[in-house]
Formats: sequence, C-alpha cells, structure tokens
Amino acid sequence: MTPVASEVRLRDGRVALLRAASPEDAPQLVTFLRTLARESWRKLGNPPSHFDTLTDEAEAAVITTYARAPRGFLLTAWVEEEAVGSLTLSARPQKLNAHCADLGMGILCKVHRQGLGAALVRHALAEGERVGLWNVSLRVRAHNAPAIALYESQGFIRIGTLRAVAEIDGAFEDEHVYQRIPAGR
Repeated sequence: MTPVASEVRLRDGRVALLRAASPEDAPQLVTFLRTLARESWRKLGNPPSHFDTLTDEAEAAVITTYARAPRGFLLTAWVEEEAVGSLTLSARPQKLNAHCADLGMGILCKVHRQGLGAALVRHALAEGERVGLWNVSLRVRAHNAPAIALYESQGFIRIGTLRAVAEIDGAFEDEHVYQRIPAGR
C-alpha cells in the first residue's frame, strides 16, 4: 500500500515531508539507517555493525516488498531532502489477525523533540485505519522514556513487559509492549 504524502511543520520551523519510500531512496535510507544505528543502537534490534553490510540493493528490495504489501507500508520523513525518520506498519498475515499491525519507528537525534515522531505516528495510524489496520502494537525498551512518552501521548497503552529480551553490553534489558485500539472498537 502507498500511504498519502503530507507535510508537517517542525517546532523549529523546518518542514518535514512524510511519504512512502521508493526504491530510488535506497542509498539515502541506507545512510539514514547507519546513522540511526550509531546514534540509537541500544534501542534497536541490531548493533551498528549489522547495518555496515547493508547494501543499496538489499534496502531497495525491502522498500519494494513494503510497496507491494496490500496493507502495510514503509513511511519515511525527509527534511531538506535528507531522510531523518522512518516508520513501518507491518500487517499481520493471518486472516483472524487481519486488523492487526506492528509499528516500528526510528528518528535521527537532530530532529528529536521537534514533533516529527508524533506526526509520523498519527499519519501512520490514519493510513492504517484507512485499510483496516486499527489494532496496532509495538515494543519499546524500558529505558527509552522519550519514546514511551511519545507513544502514550498518541493513545498507546502499556499491556505488559517482556523481561531480559535484549543483551546490551553484557546486561539484559526489558521491553514494554504497547497497544492502541481506537475508542469504540
């Protein structure tokens, strides 16, 4: 599915373009992912070295897979033609879970606290609901207070905690599981 593009004004006055990724974006998105991994690897599923081997061709294939998905998508955020954020909404493939999706998001530090995260989440939730994805869940590291505050401000509710799911620097870290179901569902 291809989400509708939109613009959002950041708190510092810059404009961010939210749009679906295209295979031609792969080189810029590889650069984005490598920067994100260096900045935020303790919050991600893989260390920075995982992204060092990522090729433009492999990223283009991921983008194509999302573009062909009937309901899920890869939404990107661009400021002055630089990729600064991404969000995936991954639909569940089973028939009985056809209304459910998993959300994953990453934003570069240079645009933190500018309203971009909230804009990406709101846009993704609206686009998801448009195609029947209204039960959305996500996982976030327990130490990631800014992301937790963002998700809670967008109506996500903590439904549990997964213990010791990530080993970082020899210590195990927990992740909270959040879910958002619109009122009336």
